[in-house]
Amino acid sequence: MMEIFVLSLFESSTPILVRLSLERNGGHPALDNTVSELIKTGESTTFEDIELLDWARSMVGHMFDDEERSLIMTSGKGQVIYPVIFDTLYVEKQGYLKLYCLPGSLRYQNDTYNVVSSPEETKDDDTDNGQTDDDETDNDEIMDDEATYRNLPSFPAVSKPLNLFKDLILSWKVTIRENKELHINLMMRSKSNNSLVAETDPLFILISLRDILLLERCPHHRSTQLISADRFSSYISPWDLVEEALGSTSHVSVVPVDGADDLRCFAIVYLDSLILRRGSCLQCCLNLCRDTGVPFLVL
Repeated sequence: MMEIFVLSLFESSTPILVRLSLERNGGHPALDNTVSELIKTGESTTFEDIELLDWARSMVGHMFDDEERSLIMTSGKGQVIYPVIFDTLYVEKQGYLKLYCLPGSLRYQNDTYNVVSSPEETKDDDTDNGQTDDDETDNDEIMDDEATYRNLPSFPAVSKPLNLFKDLILSWKVTIRENKELHINLMMRSKSNNSLVAETDPLFILISLRDILLLERCPHHRSTQLISADRFSSYISPWDLVEEALGSTSHVSVVPVDGADDLRCFAIVYLDSLILRRGSCLQCCLNLCRDTGVPFLVL
């Protein structure tokens, strides 16, 4: 039963090569036991959804001893697998754990690698033997993750969907490690001066997705403006956390990144308890925030 469930996560244009084994890596307690108990007793049991990815890796023969690593992409047995959202940066209502399974091997800078993981420490790591990013940024241009973005826009009153951060873009920071492993982080940078604004573990996107509300549509056009500016909401940056919004039943902090799927993905990492807008109007999103007590809205 669990095998069929996990296989449904894969997206592949070619047949998937599955490792024949009765042993799978499924967390603690094992996921197959969780499903068996559900069938036998009818009582549901909670488990970490990320454990499904570990099970999927073991199904295609990607077994690794160090289970503490945050695995992003794995390669072996002629197959490479990784979460689809890291390719699309597009949040869907269903299937946020979907995995690409591609034939071949993982190559980077004319070498092959078995693992891409997110590092526990992103700076002052003396074991690095090389560092690049996908836009070939010089190391001197990379600021630390405490950097402050100096070009914050002037935030107007909340009245319509906006993207006030068109100068920002996401890119991947890749660090070459020993033992056929790459480390990777997701960076938000300025297009104008290439400075680093914020940096995060991409796996946090998957972890955060299970706790958001996605409002796909409403009876109104998605671009409909408010009749008047909302006095109990304000715009914030994608990496900001406004304390005044926490514990409030009326104030809503709005991240103005309308139409920028990459920035929307990044914002959900930094904000707890949020509503993600898709095709619905601003007013319906604000109403849902207040009805549910959710303090953050990502446009």
